[in-house]
Amino acid sequence: MLAQIQQSALRGAEYFDLQEPSSAIASTSYYVMRPNVIIVPLGLLQEPFFQLDSEDVFKYSLMGYILAHHLISAFATEGITIGSDGNDQPFRSHRFEEAVSCLSRSSENIDETMGDIAGLELAYSTYAKMAKNRNRLEFTHLPPEQIFFLNAGQFFCGNSDMLAQYKEDQVLLQRAIDGFEPFDRAFGCNRNKPQHEKCRLW
Repeated sequence: MLAQIQQSALRGAEYFDLQEPSSAIASTSYYVMRPNVIIVPLGLLQEPFFQLDSEDVFKYSLMGYILAHHLISAFATEGITIGSDGNDQPFRSHRFEEAVSCLSRSSENIDETMGDIAGLELAYSTYAKMAKNRNRLEFTHLPPEQIFFLNAGQFFCGNSDMLAQYKEDQVLLQRAIDGFEPFDRAFGCNRNKPQHEKCRLW
């Protein structure tokens, strides 16, 4: 704490200028491409999205997933061509082009789908490596791995009465977990049935 207090104050260039101050109280986080910044509104830094003293599985599976989803935007079709300085840079990768081609066969919004799939993989792998406590939780019989995916699934719960939106959320969630081995292991899924093509991203 004392070390933080003794640090020098940030200079003007080290601040990110939020063009629309009202977005600080927005209901969703978002990625700003040129400055390469993820904006997390104050509303997301409280329940049900985040609680400092909650179990690690809840932090990684919801807030971690939300941040990972946006982080992947820096490596999606538009963000991949922007350098760390915010300027355009050429980028060519046969593997990346294959992934984009694969995603385009099942999705109109490639970048969003890429964020859903790769974001889930990033959030889960980070949880598996970094979480301090991955033991069974006292208040439930469910193992933490199942809780991770159940909680992450809330990201896809739209607040809408429209049937079309509900179906779209279902499709997005299904696409994110299809063929994801940690999900299959957690729930004992037997993937004998033909499944959607799993696009390998990275």
